[in-house]
Amino acid sequence: MVDYTAIAKATGEAFTAAGCPTLGFWRPTVTASVTARTATTGDPVWSPVRGFILSASKGTVEAFDNRLEEDGIKNKELRYLQVVGCDLSVVPKPEDRFFFQNKQWRVLGCTPVDIVGGVPIVHGVGVVAL
Repeated sequence: MVDYTAIAKATGEAFTAAGCPTLGFWRPTVTASVTARTATTGDPVWSPVRGFILSASKGTVEAFDNRLEEDGIKNKELRYLQVVGCDLSVVPKPEDRFFFQNKQWRVLGCTPVDIVGGVPIVHGVGVVAL
């Protein structure tokens, strides 16, 4: 039987061996109640993530992520990330943040790039500098 988790971890080790940087991933935890008209903030998700950082244009990011958020990205600084799936406790989604190159980056969209047996090996993530 194939151990897909082991494949995901081996991919992470290959990223490390290739010298990829560690990025910071952050997601605020907010719980909203429509009936009570309240919102509470819980503990945010924070984790170090191994990944490659690639320069990107709007077209490059759209080519890898068909769920790209269009708002306000024209003439902005974009990057396309390949991040290790097993490093993430949650899948990045729009409005999450990555920290690298001394900047905060907002996630525009995320697509699992290589799924083996239902386990995401790598995520392609489009980000814009804030």
